[in-house]
Amino acid sequence: MYLWSVHDSVNLEVLDQVISPEDAQYGKYTQLLLQPSRPLLASSEYELRASRGSENLFYLFENKRQVSGQRGATAYRWRTAANPDLLAPRWTATPAVKEKKHEANSEGLNNYVLFTRPLLDSSQCLVRATVRHGQSGKQVMAYLTPQEQLGIGWFTCGGNVRFKSEEAYTVRLEAIDAVGNRSVASGAPIPFRAPKRVHCCW
Repeated sequence: MYLWSVHDSVNLEVLDQVISPEDAQYGKYTQLLLQPSRPLLASSEYELRASRGSENLFYLFENKRQVSGQRGATAYRWRTAANPDLLAPRWTATPAVKEKKHEANSEGLNNYVLFTRPLLDSSQCLVRATVRHGQSGKQVMAYLTPQEQLGIGWFTCGGNVRFKSEEAYTVRLEAIDAVGNRSVASGAPIPFRAPKRVHCCW
């Protein structure tokens, strides 16, 4: 995979790899944190491309069905800033539990914890969450895309952690911005309890 622009082409390198725990119904997934092998040109638009030998694999990233003979196009495009972002993301407070739920629904299972997102940065961020089970010490890692809150757990048809009802966990949250600047949310992992399982009948 690589980033392409009219005046540049830069290979992507794997900076980190996170593999989710095996799930009986949905299997497992892999998250890759990629970075360009060298700095990108300022104020330039790049698109994500992939190739295999001489074959262009645009269909991996296309946003609509490709017409036969038409040049491939990717749905993933970014414009680099005129000036590099030199400041690390800033946590204005320690994230706190905002909502939690553990109940079945007609399509699957909700088993999640939502944390507040007191995070500021001038570029887009990812948050690397390291969740640790208090009793067993087992750890699960996942990259989160911050929305209004930070969601950890299982959301009907997919997720990153299967919480055990009401058991103790901790989470370490590290923000990583588009340039690679990093910032940890707190000096120590944040403790919390998993949601209580609610039994429903359908």
